[in-house]
Amino acid sequence: MWLQQLDQLLEAREARQEKKFLQTYKLVVDDMDRQYLSMRKARKQLYDCDDNLYDRIDLETWRSDEMINWNVDEVRYLFHCCSPV
Repeated sequence: MWLQQLDQLLEAREARQEKKFLQTYKLVVDDMDRQYLSMRKARKQLYDCDDNLYDRIDLETWRSDEMINWNVDEVRYLFHCCSPV
């Protein structure tokens, strides 16, 4: 299904249909995000029952396990948070 959306994305870009491009881009990214988060969850659950006999793998807990919030302008937020006072 996302291949069709990706095709629509490319067509919208070529036709310079910005609104359709952005809508389709968000659909494609959200779908990939759901797949990625599902894999992260499965990876964590795989090692939930391990005892201390085994070295734990790096679960990369520093990574975000949340969907992208399209309503947040993160670039503006980052520059605001990290700008010198």
